[in-house]
Amino acid sequence: MNSMKACLLSCCLVLPTAVSAQTTAFTYQGNLIHNGAPATGAYEVSFALYDAVTNGNVVGTPITIAPVAVSNGLFTVQLDFGSGAFPASNRWLEIAATVFGSDQPVTTLAPRQALTSTPYAVRAISASSASTAATVTGPIPDLLLSSNIARLSGSPTFSGTLTAPRIGVGTNTSGAALQISGGSNTFSVSELSLLSVITNGPPATGVSNMVAPINVFVSGTRAYVTSFVPGALHIFDVSNPRQPQILGAAVDNAGQPSPPFTRLNGADGIFVTNNIAYVTAENDNALTIINVADPRNLVRLAEVVDGINGFNGLSLPTGVLVSGTNCFVLGFFDSALSILDVSNPANPRLIREIYDDSAVPGSPFTKMKWPYQMTLVGNRLYIACRGDSAITILDVSNPANPLLLGEAVDVTVNPSSPFSRLANANWVDVVGNVAYVASGAFNTSYGALTLIDVSNPMSPQKLAELSDNVLQPSSPFTRLSGAWAVKVSHQTAFVTSFGDNALTAVDVSDPRNPKLLRELVDGVGGYNHLSFTEGLTVSGDTLYVVGDSDNAVNLIDLRDQLGLVVEQNGGSEQRRLARPWMSLVW
Repeated sequence: MNSMKACLLSCCLVLPTAVSAQTTAFTYQGNLIHNGAPATGAYEVSFALYDAVTNGNVVGTPITIAPVAVSNGLFTVQLDFGSGAFPASNRWLEIAATVFGSDQPVTTLAPRQALTSTPYAVRAISASSASTAATVTGPIPDLLLSSNIARLSGSPTFSGTLTAPRIGVGTNTSGAALQISGGSNTFSVSELSLLSVITNGPPATGVSNMVAPINVFVSGTRAYVTSFVPGALHIFDVSNPRQPQILGAAVDNAGQPSPPFTRLNGADGIFVTNNIAYVTAENDNALTIINVADPRNLVRLAEVVDGINGFNGLSLPTGVLVSGTNCFVLGFFDSALSILDVSNPANPRLIREIYDDSAVPGSPFTKMKWPYQMTLVGNRLYIACRGDSAITILDVSNPANPLLLGEAVDVTVNPSSPFSRLANANWVDVVGNVAYVASGAFNTSYGALTLIDVSNPMSPQKLAELSDNVLQPSSPFTRLSGAWAVKVSHQTAFVTSFGDNALTAVDVSDPRNPKLLRELVDGVGGYNHLSFTEGLTVSGDTLYVVGDSDNAVNLIDLRDQLGLVVEQNGGSEQRRLARPWMSLVW
């Protein structure tokens, strides 16, 4: 990396969802400077906890999170170093970062950052009593809480004895004037506001040939949208998400009869890094690599076609992602994963193809039939395989020799499996040590979201299974039929539903006890472009959701939607604390 440094902020105010269920996780916020300017885009960030500012010993297990969405320098992550990480001794955080998916070196930021007192709130788990404050006579000022800062201001008058139990956190029974209750994500009917909608139209509108959009990828201030018919990649400026602007498009020659794009028919998967876009096309059985530095003058660098030049695993290619100089592509009908060297994007070279045992008998990969989408975290590749109703976890640290780490498979495939809601597994997202799997795809009588502990990939553990009410009539989830994709951000899982024409928001702050937050349905409440929802992503505080049948992309505002609700005693009034820096004046 050229020049990267982080000006790291103090930890934010950390509050448990309930005292009895308090975890050791805390939120960390930072301001990342890259090449002398606030960073924007996807970064890979590693965190290690030490007991000294220099040298010293590592405390707990280091954490790597990728990708981390950075917007105008700002990022927020959740860290958990375990229950013994903060025993009341000083701790320092060492952070390293690089551009996600690039070949730039990892830069370790210096000096280590001292963690102030906020994380030590986890010690309250074992606290047996609270101290009583001293007697206070005279003016008692207002209380201002801001992140890990508490200060007094103002001059309301009070005379008497003030004791600690007069202010309650995580309780509604203290009798205090201020109650801070819960801490879970909350939505009201008026929230999740629609910022704008990008729709297909006649050429005069500037957005044409965007029929049946499938996926959306955001990098920096640009959104990249793939469309199945006639096969296209559209690029939009979303620096102002209320007014997206078309920048350019690459359209297959079937819809725009002129070179150079001849292999975009059925465009599906999209990944962009270092101004290079990688687009899979199902109907053309191909991967097209495009220089997108100038969106008005897109340059085709290469076309990789199934059955040509040794590439034999690209029949109906779907998911694609790039890490460093390695490009990973899923071949749905080939039940295959192809790994390419793209150090020279104009001349990609095949490193390795691996196949499910249904395609190559004797293959050690037995749960890779019909792979659709994948997620890479560190060196672990998680693949959602629709045909085997499974998630396959690979170690790809050596791309020439991917190793099988583990499999999570539906009970219909393996009767001894603990997982009963992975049929037609279609999409996987991984945050921390939790994998989130959307299952259902084209099956409109089935839909589910499964949460899996993958801290030990060789033995994935079920945390929770959420079912559509068609599958489980008592379920509160009524819009998961044909669940297609899932993206986790802001401690919320956003799930698109192909069958229900909907978007479901789920509070996953406690992965063992997910809760329904909101269901957005096509044609209801001003949301009129959610028909056949498929791909989605989150960038900063904006959620991007594709409506396939509406030829549209919805841009939804997440700001201040997910935060702590503060209730005045008696519950007569609620005030929402804004993210990410929570402050309260009372």
